[in-house]
Amino acid sequence: MKKDVTTMKTLKLTAVLLAALMLLVGCSIVPSVSAVARPVYPKAIAFDNYAARRAVQEENTPDEEFLQALAGFAASSTGALLPGSEKNQLYSPLSLYYPLALCAVGADGETKSQLLNALHLAGFDDDYIAEQSARLFRYLYTDNKVSKLTLANSLWMDEYSFKEDFLDTAAGKFFAYLYEVDFSNDATAKEMAKWVSEHTGGLINPTYNYSEDLVLLILNTIYFKDAWSKSFNKSLTETGDFHLAGGGTVTADFMNMTSNRNYIDGDGWSLLQLSTTGGASMNFVLPDEGLSPGDLLSSEKLAGILQMNGESVYARVTASIPRFDFGVENGLTELFAALGITDALDFKLADFSGMADDGLYISSARQLARISIDEDGVEAAAYTELAMPAGAPIIEEPQPVELIFDRPFIFFIEYQGIILFTGVVQNPAES
Repeated sequence: MKKDVTTMKTLKLTAVLLAALMLLVGCSIVPSVSAVARPVYPKAIAFDNYAARRAVQEENTPDEEFLQALAGFAASSTGALLPGSEKNQLYSPLSLYYPLALCAVGADGETKSQLLNALHLAGFDDDYIAEQSARLFRYLYTDNKVSKLTLANSLWMDEYSFKEDFLDTAAGKFFAYLYEVDFSNDATAKEMAKWVSEHTGGLINPTYNYSEDLVLLILNTIYFKDAWSKSFNKSLTETGDFHLAGGGTVTADFMNMTSNRNYIDGDGWSLLQLSTTGGASMNFVLPDEGLSPGDLLSSEKLAGILQMNGESVYARVTASIPRFDFGVENGLTELFAALGITDALDFKLADFSGMADDGLYISSARQLARISIDEDGVEAAAYTELAMPAGAPIIEEPQPVELIFDRPFIFFIEYQGIILFTGVVQNPAES
């Protein structure tokens, strides 16, 4: 990497990508790509080694203030991004958190202030953010034969002088791979696409279009795959009608289950939680009749929904949930504006002097995500590109309750209270 640059044109920070690591697979070296550093990942723990898993999580539990900030960011960004569309929606707050946090560590002045405010981390210094991000990475890391919840970060750098302290933090605290690349070589795009695909279980295969002044790409992936703690009986799956928001119906395959269990009765919504074998859960939120997902997403109700604030009711629950499999692409620049991030996207105002001396800004942003659920479990992945997540007392005879998800509904996936994915199903037949 060049340490001295005598002539520099205005340089863009043209891409920051985020989503989830499936396996520790390094990028093969081609003439356009050379590895500078590889992080040391947490040790994989066997599914049935509960003591080791508990010890790692106890040692790496993030601070409560940090977790509250993460929850606040999940609610505010979801509420700003998802409402208003009649299409299926999927978003990973955690996938966006990591590149924005890394950008915040490398920023200064008003740019830094805006990023920290958006992340709900105002008042916290770089060392704290980096250390808590490292704890979160180790806390979540799950890679065994049954369950996977993995993250990966990487910096792909063209000829430009980046500050060593920033690179050390990226590699040491954000577990980032560091690569020197030639963005003018088509092989670079192929290697990055391969890296993303390998780290998202093949669910995401991005394409890239570079500007001439691209100097840095930060890739982050999140990958989640797990089985339901209690799988659906495939023989009970039936074809039925799903009622679209704008009228009309589509045909969907509904998974069915009846059991004595708790559900949450909230203000204008009901929530059914399905646990997975690895300790996560997928939560299905059915708006009350007459309400739409947008009515809940664009209101103050959202934070309460994500925190599952409501009355826990024990009942004989009959649940009917459509299978679905879809992917989305979210543009993020309007979200940034809604979150108060403006200077970072303005080449005249952006201050990323913690990364490099001058010239960097975020020119565009998007997130790609994919999810599928069936009778056995759930699989989801995302990546973000900035183009620089008590049961009630048992009664003897629970009352029957039907939670039939045959109209648009909200869902979110969480792990120990950390929001991994949020989304809306408007049409389960839409791929």
